[in-house]
Amino acid sequence: PLPVREAYRRGARKIVVIRTVNADFHAQSAWVHKLKSWICVSGYCPKTIDYLVQHEHAYEQELAFIANPPDDVEIIQIFADDDLQSKLLGSTDMGLRHDYQTGITAGNTFLHTQKTFYSA
Repeated sequence: PLPVREAYRRGARKIVVIRTVNADFHAQSAWVHKLKSWICVSGYCPKTIDYLVQHEHAYEQELAFIANPPDDVEIIQIFADDDLQSKLLGSTDMGLRHDYQTGITAGNTFLHTQKTFYSA
């Protein structure tokens, strides 16, 4: 998730991150660890659980990099103003349309801001 460090490692120095959650969102690792303790109590722990724990750890590391990037990189984040209504599975047409329009608005706002910034 958020392969910002990898982009930096490959030489990117201006990185634009399009986020589907707001800036205050952090991975909810407490529930994953609780789930792991419930499922793995028998001694059998599915690889899926380990993957979820690793995924959240990687997400937190990327957020830490974004919060404190090296001096030679600029990281710009684009967020939707509204909470997205679609889900991983089972989204409604209305929810998808809402999220599409929200994304278009966020993208246009970013482009307008960048145009103003670089025109000055």
